[in-house]
Amino acid sequence: MDVEWIEFANCRGVDPNLFFGHKGASLKTAKAFKYCEACAVREVCLSEAMNDPHLRGVWGGTTYESRKRRRRLTGLPA
Repeated sequence: MDVEWIEFANCRGVDPNLFFGHKGASLKTAKAFKYCEACAVREVCLSEAMNDPHLRGVWGGTTYESRKRRRRLTGLPA
């Protein structure tokens, strides 16, 4: 994964548990999505996550499960 884009991510420096935590998952996901909404590198982040089916958590404003569904719909490996 090319990670140079992370330097410009809104989530840079934010507690990773917000994006990967299990306790209070729906509330955490909603808060994580707020960081993604206006992120300058959201599309790159999402692309990276779509290309790596093993990445868990919130990436590019999507959850692991939503990316898994998108992969199935587009014929990518889930």
